[in-house]
Amino acid sequence: MPHKKRSEQMDIGLSLQERNNKYFYAMAKIEADKLINLSRRVSFNNIKDVFLRVKFENDIK
Repeated sequence: MPHKKRSEQMDIGLSLQERNNKYFYAMAKIEADKLINLSRRVSFNNIKDVFLRVKFENDIK
């Protein structure tokens, strides 16, 4: 089996790192969306003033 050039090895490493970054970003986005949805439910049930509710939800984002 022929050896890969150093630049090819680095490209493989970068693509693995990029894939990991995308995966962890996607997982963090899912969790953040869950928290935003929870804050919306809580604010809808507890904050009657519409402007204050919108401000609260924007602060959470």
